[in-house]
Amino acid sequence: MRTLKWCSLSLALSVCLAPMSALVLGCHPVDDSVDSVDESADEENVDVAHSALTVTSYEGHYAATYAWAWKNDKNALFVDATNWNYGQWSGGDCTNFANQAILAGLKKSWQKSDVFNATATFKDQVDPNNWWWYNGTTNPHTMAEPQWRGANGLYVYLSTQALHPTWAGIRLKHVVINGSKSTAAANMKLGNVVIWTMGGSGYHSMIVSAVSSDPNWHELSYRNGPGYSPASKLVKDLNPAAGTKWNVFNITGFAK
Repeated sequence: MRTLKWCSLSLALSVCLAPMSALVLGCHPVDDSVDSVDESADEENVDVAHSALTVTSYEGHYAATYAWAWKNDKNALFVDATNWNYGQWSGGDCTNFANQAILAGLKKSWQKSDVFNATATFKDQVDPNNWWWYNGTTNPHTMAEPQWRGANGLYVYLSTQALHPTWAGIRLKHVVINGSKSTAAANMKLGNVVIWTMGGSGYHSMIVSAVSSDPNWHELSYRNGPGYSPASKLVKDLNPAAGTKWNVFNITGFAK
């Protein structure tokens, strides 16, 4: 008998059977002006007094609860990213929503107003090449950094942070799995961020919203692009495009 570990709400398992094309078309990498992970980023740009940094812990069950509870009922305090037009690509709402869930884990609340207010507290603006923040203005290019707006931007930000564990901003561990969803699932924990990449570019962001004794029954929740439904799906029912890598980000906290 499989057992599921749920987020803090008492919610029934729901599996959406929306076409998998939604994942590719709705959350295609936008023109983030962020190309790849820079392993040789200038340490001096973020040479803050590391001993003076305060680390806020991340609790994944809040992120999981937020993602499960609000995937079909978006937080109206945030602008819906499906309406953001980047010129080359029209973005989906998957990464905007995943970032909100990250805030929920840091704020330790799944309430919409608490998560929105947390945008004022959790901003990474130390390294100008790797910012992560949401501002809430009317212009999508000044409303949030590329690291907030698109799947590739968030992938680059989190990957870079993982390479520099003493930096200010999000603290995390990063595991990359090539192709095998079963192996990817075995590395997932409640509240993890999962980003699909192809050719080194992120194209879809999800949150682990429930975990099971059988990793293939772990559940991932996400919002999507125009014309596609938000969903919660079991790992076994997810079928990304051939050549996709699974990036599992295990967030542990935020340093500032």
